[in-house]
Amino acid sequence: MKTLQDLFRHYQIANERVDQEVLRLRYEGVDEGFEKHLTSILPESEYPCDWVTMLARPVAEQIKEAGGFQRVEVLGPMGIGARVSFHCYKNADDQIEDIQVLTVEPCLSDNSESPLSYVDFKTNTGRYAPGTTGEANGLNHPSVPIDPRTSGHGWLQYLS
Repeated sequence: MKTLQDLFRHYQIANERVDQEVLRLRYEGVDEGFEKHLTSILPESEYPCDWVTMLARPVAEQIKEAGGFQRVEVLGPMGIGARVSFHCYKNADDQIEDIQVLTVEPCLSDNSESPLSYVDFKTNTGRYAPGTTGEANGLNHPSVPIDPRTSGHGWLQYLS
């Protein structure tokens, strides 16, 4: 099973390929319609190259399999932090009391310790006053880096 680090490396490689193709197309004088060109020349697994498709969705599949969930919804990205929530349902009837949730946000720079962090909703820093944009976007709840070696059952420790 691929670790978060493996998924992120695949994302980086795909991102580099997209960038190279865009540069090549521009060099050849193509000024518009990049998406049509990119769709035709890049593998489906690499385009569109976005973190939700290439990181969040594979993580959701791992959570579903490891936790024995009937369904895992990937909601987002939302807000300033581009946060994504995984809503995990044990039963097909979607009762709210049976749901487990994990909310993550990307930290995709090369110098970050992990490509994803989970949002610690148990902690409220109070940094942003009530009614401010920061408070409304949940930024009073700190992000904690996820171990890049996480895969499979390891994701279950982050669910609440």
